[in-house]
Amino acid sequence: MATSRFDMQSIEVPCPVCGLEIERSVAWIKSNGHFLCDGCGSVITLLRDRFLKDLQSADRLIAYSRAQAPRRLH
Repeated sequence: MATSRFDMQSIEVPCPVCGLEIERSVAWIKSNGHFLCDGCGSVITLLRDRFLKDLQSADRLIAYSRAQAPRRLH
């Protein structure tokens, strides 16, 4: 799986049962489809395909924005 500028960033994933927000890195989410809630033990299934698609879109948008930004003159 390709690396992303967001891989080291953490996001909070809410448990749909107890509401506890569990912190995971983007890289971890890219490698795992589900995990257990630290609070209630429920299985949390991640929508990885959607997440990866949105992540790729964000990466492309940032790259495009940087390419369009005027260069600073020294």
